[in-house]
Amino acid sequence: MATIKGNKLAALAAKGPCPNCLLFICDDRFLADSYFQKFADIILTQDRELSYSIFEIKTTSADVLANALLSMAFVPGLRLVKMVGDSLPKDGDMSKFLSGYLQNPNPESILAIMVDNVDKRTSLYRLFSKHGLVVEVDRLAKAEVRRQIASSFKKDGFAIDSDALGFLIENIGYNNRDAKVDFGIFKGEVAKLKWHNPSQKRITLAAARNTITSSSYNNLLEYSSYVAAADVSNAIASLCSCFEDNQPPLKLLSELARTMRNIAICQSAYYQGKSAQDIARDYSLHPFVVQKSIEAKNRYSVADAANALKAVLNVDAAIKSGQIDDKTALEALTVDLAAKVFVFAS
Repeated sequence: MATIKGNKLAALAAKGPCPNCLLFICDDRFLADSYFQKFADIILTQDRELSYSIFEIKTTSADVLANALLSMAFVPGLRLVKMVGDSLPKDGDMSKFLSGYLQNPNPESILAIMVDNVDKRTSLYRLFSKHGLVVEVDRLAKAEVRRQIASSFKKDGFAIDSDALGFLIENIGYNNRDAKVDFGIFKGEVAKLKWHNPSQKRITLAAARNTITSSSYNNLLEYSSYVAAADVSNAIASLCSCFEDNQPPLKLLSELARTMRNIAICQSAYYQGKSAQDIARDYSLHPFVVQKSIEAKNRYSVADAANALKAVLNVDAAIKSGQIDDKTALEALTVDLAAKVFVFAS
């Protein structure tokens, strides 16, 4: 097929016919997901069922992927299968399977592989270029970032001063190529600014400075948020970003404990009939924190949070007693909590 930019994918889908195999090279994973979702929405018709599977490249076997793409071809409907990872598999069974599948894909399946980088000399890349579609997803230019964020505020009846908007963008470091952030990080910051003083519909520089966190602290908050969202892949990626920021492991443990404590407190009070405003007042929590803790209930329950707190305490004790080194402990704990296995809670 060809190579296109991510923001052109929806237009291609509207024209049809669409490729069955897509390779996303992502400088911004959040944008890649949004472009793919728009693509899927366009190619789906009302009379077709949809199944959606997501796999990690490193941990998924060729048999599992083949199962998702091929084994139920007799069932009417469209299957979307997404794989995510740092790069394409270089050899082994997965590479062999993909090489064959790209040349003869199931017409009732859409395979989308999202990677952060790719070696264009590999045979898999060349096969994607020949039989599928390569989608390059760049970060948004600074002017487009400003436009989209201002539009988001305007949609909810807010205005943001130009200097406040500039502070938000520069502080997060989105346009810094070395920053380990994607456009999705703005969602949380925008939400916090709207919660800062809901009755004041204008966001000033002072409000932005009081509300917006630094990019390194953003990585810390993002890490605990992914754990609470039971998102193993992104939780591990955020943990690596925290290590790159030289965040002390015990600080990471403390942030996990704080997040789980907030979930347990806020959800328990919510189920007792208290409003978010009452919970924020009674427990001296920011309304945004209360809202996010309550919203986590479908992914992380009060019982899950209690088990997570036990696990954090046990790992903290193991690190301080020298039973395990801190980084290894954090890596194992992150998977344990995000997957909600809670081995460390026992």
